[in-house]
Amino acid sequence: MWLVVRPVFDDVTEITFNEAQDVIDYFDEKGVAYIDLAKEDAVREKVEKILSENPEINVHHADHGSEDKIWGNDNRPVIDLENVELLRGRAIYNNNCSSAKTLGVEAWKRGCSAFWGYTEIVYFTTDALEEFKEAMNYGLKRRVDGFSWTGCLQKTKERMTQLIDALVKTGKALAASCLRHDRDSLVCYDSHPPAEPTCPIRRLALRVFGANTGWMLTRKFGIAILLFGIGFGVALAPQGDYVGHGLMLAAFLTLIYDRVKELRSRL
Repeated sequence: MWLVVRPVFDDVTEITFNEAQDVIDYFDEKGVAYIDLAKEDAVREKVEKILSENPEINVHHADHGSEDKIWGNDNRPVIDLENVELLRGRAIYNNNCSSAKTLGVEAWKRGCSAFWGYTEIVYFTTDALEEFKEAMNYGLKRRVDGFSWTGCLQKTKERMTQLIDALVKTGKALAASCLRHDRDSLVCYDSHPPAEPTCPIRRLALRVFGANTGWMLTRKFGIAILLFGIGFGVALAPQGDYVGHGLMLAAFLTLIYDRVKELRSRL
């Protein structure tokens, strides 16, 4: 079952709205159940309500996106880092800009079963709307057909390459260049984690605790462990009791704050 979120409030969302209709038509053809939050219904409160009441539902979003959020109809995000916990256990298929860069990684860390999206701005041209619509929706249609997310990603990139070649042959060089950019920034985080992190503490956590736990550990957790280690060493030094125990207390309070914040995000 899928939740389709498709606002309309500018020229671009008029296009993405129609692209999402193509997905809905495919759902109808294949007998896939869905809930359509269109136009003024595509707002945060309604998205959160449906996700809370339907633990098995997946999400298809067709609208503007940012690195850490996807947008609704009223200039507010429907999903961001504050409610990303709602994506735990779900697949989310994004036809939007950049949301895989930060939001997608965080969703994967929180247990999202699959996050399909783009790490960069999505480009298109109005002289090739049918080709871009096919490219944007190709992966979700193949998922409905029963392919794995990895297979969907491979097939989509192959189809995008075919469309790029066809656009070049018809003299639509700009459209081909835009679609090539989109293809290269398309990712899917499912059983495969995001790219290797640059943070040395994160890399250490992944090696020590494994992918599932290592990605879940927050930066504050790492700071707390570092403070505790420094505090413990200072406490062992002559006349280091007060400073060392103070640092260990700070580490303890940091861990408590981090845990409470995580629990509150799940409410």
